[in-house]
Amino acid sequence: MAGNLKGISERLEIGFIYKTSLDKANRTDLSARRGVGMEATLGLFADLHRDLAVPVLSDVHEKGQCAEIAEGVDVL
Repeated sequence: MAGNLKGISERLEIGFIYKTSLDKANRTDLSARRGVGMEATLGLFADLHRDLAVPVLSDVHEKGQCAEIAEGVDVL
């Protein structure tokens, strides 16, 4: 998805920041999974940087997550 969005933004000559969530705490179904976990997610963010060279934005739900997440994203 990020690759397709990057391609669209390049064709339209507009800036692009990929927004994704580290933790799906605000999900509709409370029994649904919250995500793949911090370590796996930071790896995915690193893949976006390496493979697509796009800036990444993510939200956080706990202030204790900020320092670790900041290492893998461009915008919190």
